[in-house]
Amino acid sequence: MANSRHLQILQQGVEVWNALRKQNGETHAMPSWLRGEGLDLRRPDLRNADLRGASLASAELGWADLRGANLSAADLGGAKLFRADLESADLSLAFLHDAYLRGAALSRADLRGVYAQGANLIDANLFQADLRGASLGEAALRGALMEGATLAEANLMGACLHEADLRSVNGDQSDLRSADLREANLKGASLRSADLRGADLTGADLSDADFTEAGLNSADLTGAALAGADFSEAWLHGVPFGEADLTDARLFAAHLHGADLSQTTGLTEPQVCQALGDQNTKLPSGITRPEHWR
Repeated sequence: MANSRHLQILQQGVEVWNALRKQNGETHAMPSWLRGEGLDLRRPDLRNADLRGASLASAELGWADLRGANLSAADLGGAKLFRADLESADLSLAFLHDAYLRGAALSRADLRGVYAQGANLIDANLFQADLRGASLGEAALRGALMEGATLAEANLMGACLHEADLRSVNGDQSDLRSADLREANLKGASLRSADLRGADLTGADLSDADFTEAGLNSADLTGAALAGADFSEAWLHGVPFGEADLTDARLFAAHLHGADLSQTTGLTEPQVCQALGDQNTKLPSGITRPEHWR
């Protein structure tokens, strides 16, 4: 069978396989060599392999070494990539729906435009990965290391990012509606114009994060660390802050209508006077409601 023949070639080594692809032309269509549904390729050395457009749906690739591999536009739907090493790999426009990537190494990987709805990325390493425009709705990213990653315009609606490390991420204009960000570390993150409506940020570290013009209506910020965060022109209607720390937080033109800040710490009258609120906004005792709120 052609599948078996090409699989044998691939198992001879990446150099042999890449040479074959080059011989057949750089644009040789990958699906013609391998319909890899269900193939068992666990622990292969596929460093720098040219696997553009590969059809590897449901393939077993646990512990695979795919560092620097080109998997652009590959079909990895439902593939098992447990603890696979994909550092600096090109997965742009790849299909990873329901793929199992728990504990996978994806640091500095190119994941632009990837479709990974429902993928399992628990404890994955996505340090400085490029996820611009990626679709990760309902994905499991609990405990994932995503420090310095680029998430601009990514769809993470309903994703589980509980206890994820998101320090210094660029999530401008990302969709995080109803995402689970409990106890996540977003220190220094940029989430300008991001949509976080209904997100659960209970106990999250949002210190020094930038939420300028972000939508946080009905989000839960109970007990979050907000010291130094910038909420300029952000929408925070009906948000419960609980015992959140607002020391030095910027609230210029922040929409606090109906928000509950009654138990917050570090909030001052100058901060409140810069914000927008109404009669339903709850303030800590000792803080006077601004005249322009009445």
